[in-house]
Amino acid sequence: MDLGLGVGAIGSGHQFSSGGGGYAGTGLGGELAVDLLVGRGFFRFGAYGSWAPFRARSTPELAVETLTLGLQAQVLFAPRALWRPYLSIGSGYRALIVERDGGRRSIYDGFQVARARVGLEYAFTSGASMGPVVGMDLTVFKDRRSEGTSTEMLNIVAPYYFAGISGRLDVLAK
Repeated sequence: MDLGLGVGAIGSGHQFSSGGGGYAGTGLGGELAVDLLVGRGFFRFGAYGSWAPFRARSTPELAVETLTLGLQAQVLFAPRALWRPYLSIGSGYRALIVERDGGRRSIYDGFQVARARVGLEYAFTSGASMGPVVGMDLTVFKDRRSEGTSTEMLNIVAPYYFAGISGRLDVLAK
């Protein structure tokens, strides 16, 4: 079983509202993954989660957080090599939490339709590796819940990106 931890830039370039406002921005965030190795180490299957706070570029008075939970599959192209390239695909849930001045909070609920990561791990040992990773995902936000108002139905498609460093540790290595 692998435990993965990533740190890097997480953000979106999507503008949710018209007139130049929106929640586009980038923040320093983290990802956590728990995966099982199968197929002689060529495949990993598991779960992931991420979190990142950021300030909206066009409306800096907004505090924005995004978090995800989902399932993923990875292909390791050279699982026993010193340098291990991989491709990860997944899907899951994304929440976008927006807090305005005065404390009014809105929560956007979305389905992370497609999530892809490409990375290159350097194997320090057979059970520990680290390296750069980049990725994108596409989220469809279906509703917004705001304090003091009813739930608003949406159909907003928003791209997100991640670029950073990822490390893995085989917690059951012999």
